[in-house]
Amino acid sequence: VNPGSPSVQNTIAAWNNGYNEPGVSFGSSPTRGPYYLEANLVDTSGNSHVMIAPYRAITEGKWQHVAVTYDKTTCLGVIFINGAPLTVTNLGLFTPRTTGSLYLGYRPPGPYPGSGWGYVGGLDEVMIHHRALSSSEITASYRNGANRCMEAPLIVQQPTSLRVNAGSDVA
Repeated sequence: VNPGSPSVQNTIAAWNNGYNEPGVSFGSSPTRGPYYLEANLVDTSGNSHVMIAPYRAITEGKWQHVAVTYDKTTCLGVIFINGAPLTVTNLGLFTPRTTGSLYLGYRPPGPYPGSGWGYVGGLDEVMIHHRALSSSEITASYRNGANRCMEAPLIVQQPTSLRVNAGSDVA
């Protein structure tokens, strides 16, 4: 992320099902203020599990690597800045609500804090994983920078109605 102004409330990413039921979100804290980075891991019952990074953990006008993980086996949530764990919180055992649409740089309007927020600044190389990455994987991702992009798929047969995902081959 490269926040244009941390004094502006920013949403980096947010899930929302379109029926005023927010899901997991990451961005400025709607309760503590714009200088706090917050991950709100809303569970499938609508309960919030919140982690907050220290005051001014990110800097305006500068590219920084940010990441959030939740490991269901250890119940630990972590906010990483530039490959280092900044906030480690035991959030308990739950299933995060990641249904509906994923919004990058925007949190849809609704009856919850932070609704309608956009993002002022730059977002680049956003990744969503199906599992919690380890601390060493987050650090490697930060250190590798642009080199972590996946290899383009090899097309061995001209597809007529096939969908190819990155990293897959069509045979």
